[in-house]
This record gives sequence, C-alpha cells and structure tokens, in this order.
Amino acid sequence: MSIHDEPLPGILGAEEDRSELKQTWRLLEEPEPVPTAATDAAWLDLTRRLADVETPEDVEGEVGTTHPRSDRPRRTRGPFLQVAAAILVSLGGTGVWYSTPVVHTAAAGSNETVELADGSRVLLNAGSELRSRRGFSLLPGVPASTRRVELDGEAFFDVASDGRAFEVVTAGARVHVLGTRFNVRARDGEGSSVRVTVEEGSVAVESEGTSGRAVLEAGESVRVGPTGVLEEVSDVPSSRIAPWRNGGITLVDEPLSGIVRELSVRLDVSIRVAAEAAPGATMNVFYSRLDSIESVLADLATQQGLRYRQTAEGWELF
Repeated sequence: MSIHDEPLPGILGAEEDRSELKQTWRLLEEPEPVPTAATDAAWLDLTRRLADVETPEDVEGEVGTTHPRSDRPRRTRGPFLQVAAAILVSLGGTGVWYSTPVVHTAAAGSNETVELADGSRVLLNAGSELRSRRGFSLLPGVPASTRRVELDGEAFFDVASDGRAFEVVTAGARVHVLGTRFNVRARDGEGSSVRVTVEEGSVAVESEGTSGRAVLEAGESVRVGPTGVLEEVSDVPSSRIAPWRNGGITLVDEPLSGIVRELSVRLDVSIRVAAEAAPGATMNVFYSRLDSIESVLADLATQQGLRYRQTAEGWELF
C-alpha cells in the first residue's frame, strides 16, 4: 500500500499535509509482528513516535536527514491527520490488537488488582472477569465519551473522575457513575442476580430487563432480580460493604446454589449439593473472614436441614 503523490481533492490538498501523512505511514511500518505480550509497550512507543512526527519545514530531502530547527513552535497535526493516523493504524497489524478488548481476570481462590487507563482502580474478586476498550478510546487519539467496562463476577470500583461518565455493564444491569467507590456483584448462572452497593458517592442502577432505575447514595444497596425486577433500595452497614476485600463474605437473599457457587470460587474447592437436597428459601450470609470451609458448611446445613461431608473431590451437602 502506498500514499499517492498527487493531491487528493477535498482531503489532502496541502503539500505539508501529504508530506506529514507519508512520514506517519513510514513510522507505522514494523519490520516484524509485535508479540502479544508486548502490545501495550508497542502502543506507547507508537504513540510517542506519532507525536514526534516532523513537519515539512523541519525535514528536507530524504526522511532521516534533519536540519537545525528554528525557534518557531512546531506545527501541531490537524484533526484530519490525527484521524488519518488512526486509520493507518487500523489498517496495520497494530490495529488488530488495539481493537481487541483488554481482559483482566482473577483466578479461583485469589483476587486481582487492576488499574484502568483513566487511573480508576478495580479489585476483582475470585473467578471474575473485567473487559474494557483499550485506553477508553474509539480510535488511537480519539477518546470515547463514556468509559465502559463489562463485568462477569464481582468487583469493587474506585473510579477516577475525568469528566466522562463511567459505566459498568453486566448481564442484568447497568451502573452509571462519575466518580465514587462501589461494589458490583453479577455472577453468571441459573437464578443469578445483580447487586450494587455504594461505599462513597452515588450511582444510578438501571435494569436491563425492565425500565427500572434507582439512584444509590453511600451506605445503600439494591438488587436486580433474575427476572430483571429492580427491588427496593436498602441500607447496608459499612462493615458489610464488600468484606471480601479483606477475606470475608456477605451474601444477601441468595439461594443455596448461589452461596455454594460463591464459596467454591472464593476458596477454589469443589462443593456439591445432592440432587435430593431441596434448595429451600434464600439466605443471608456474613462472615468477616472465611477461615474454615467446614464451619460455613455446618452453618448452611443447620439452616437448611441438611448434612455435609468431605469427599474425594471436595465437599458435599446432602
């Protein structure tokens, strides 16, 4: 592929623009593919090089032959050339990985701290996944109007304010915020629900299944049920806001199946509920620390009229 030498009517009529675009294209030519593990470093390097492209007045003759600059300020690339550079990137190998969402995961049995491109910090609970657009941009150098992330699992957000809305998308709800600290639990699975709890600031929660909407302040929580119904806002003591950050657990109005799934992923252990064990009503579970799986199973068995035992694969409620 090449850049035409003749002007492109209505697009690149100025000689300086055409010359600058040629230089941008040369900068984008990589002799070898960039390894996946090095894409972030490669993008930062590419951004630096694009920002350092010389103007026609700075470069004479062949590219690479530079002459002393005058004291005048360097000409800044116009909006068209910024977009053109982005298009060139999308046509090259760099565009493939740039357009691919950034994925952060926390394995079963461990948490993961993530710092997003805008400076926001996210603590992912065990067995969770967070996806976002690289750099929160539509194209290189073109910021998106909304900082959007997709969550499968549970995460605590400490959102940096930069003038743009921040949105958390889950399978059943959307959470909108400008700058605050809050927890979102959205484990996928049968009978799953979404619960949002605010520690600081305020957020708006919208159900994906209905037109329901709730605004939460600090110390408040709301649940979006499996059918998409937005339930009443409730108060939450500060000690019960995301205690999993310090090794604890809190679950509100969860069925036995949901509690068992959470314990399994948190402790990285297999827990089976026998088919003949009726699930019963929903329960509330709170432990400041999860020190012993056996003590938790003993409490669950007592509440549900069940028994528990250790097996070769893990544990079983029956």
